[in-house]
Amino acid sequence: MISSFNKISVIGLGLIGTSILHAIKVKFEKKVITFAYDIKPQHRRIVSELGIATFVLNNIQDAVKEAELVILAIPVGSMESVAKLIAPHLKENTLVTDTGSTKASVLKDVNPNLPKNVFFIPSHPIAGTEYSGPKSGFSSLFENRYWLIVSEFKTENTTKLFEFFTDMGSKV
Repeated sequence: MISSFNKISVIGLGLIGTSILHAIKVKFEKKVITFAYDIKPQHRRIVSELGIATFVLNNIQDAVKEAELVILAIPVGSMESVAKLIAPHLKENTLVTDTGSTKASVLKDVNPNLPKNVFFIPSHPIAGTEYSGPKSGFSSLFENRYWLIVSEFKTENTTKLFEFFTDMGSKV
């Protein structure tokens, strides 16, 4: 399969974030450039050792500045501060999504803090295990699992996100 996105940033390198990186590496024929960041240096080190990201970066600004898709795989309580940190560094027309389990708070915390020329589409994979951390991720975590996209309208961006999650094996 060929991804609609050439450059993807994954912020948060726990089970979900690293599983996304594993899936991208395994599922897409065309090389997708991936940028990875986590606030914890040991998570960044592990992801570097695993070789599942093209670039593992030491600061969040560098991790998002070239991305066409930014996936926030971080705790819901961190969404507002992360949105504020990345906002000045996002390219025009970047698509931002999240993997948080709640949506009202995420919308409240992310939407007002992103530039108007960036698109935020909340989402949530209904997938996981009892394990956590970067060593717990695996490429098939999302196969035959639901991934919800929360949007009132079908747009080009929701379609691209739908195709991306479907190509990773999810039921969207």
